[in-house]
Amino acid sequence: MVQAFYDPQFSFREFGERFPEQRTALIRCLIGDVVGRDMTSFLDALTQMTPPPAPLHEGIATGVA
Repeated sequence: MVQAFYDPQFSFREFGERFPEQRTALIRCLIGDVVGRDMTSFLDALTQMTPPPAPLHEGIATGVA
């Protein structure tokens, strides 16, 4: 969700228009009401509009050469 917020190509309005069935999930995500909920279909829809972030292990300096 943070990735979508900072993606200049992403539009919450367009997301809601393209995936109207995900509006409730979007609102739940924005207010933090996601614990114990299956957000798979929401995340799948979100991925169609903005690329997911890279895994945390990529690009982290480890100090090992």
